[in-house]
Amino acid sequence: MNRCADLEARAADADPDRVYQQLLSKPNNDDNATQKLRAAQRAGLAFRAALRNVLFPGRDGDDQRNNGPASQDAKRKRAM
Repeated sequence: MNRCADLEARAADADPDRVYQQLLSKPNNDDNATQKLRAAQRAGLAFRAALRNVLFPGRDGDDQRNNGPASQDAKRKRAM
């Protein structure tokens, strides 16, 4: 992935990540809602990975430093 595309991908990721963190930080006692939010986030990450595989077949979407969007998705999934 070239540098410009990487910067665009990171910028596009920032807003949903910010909203996700805001929702998780709100105090509520609804475990069901939290589970649904986490499931929706995982589904979104899976969709984005599948779309990347369609757009860039044969590549994982990462740059050479293993620091691109695909590795960031994996880090987010592990953090959930």
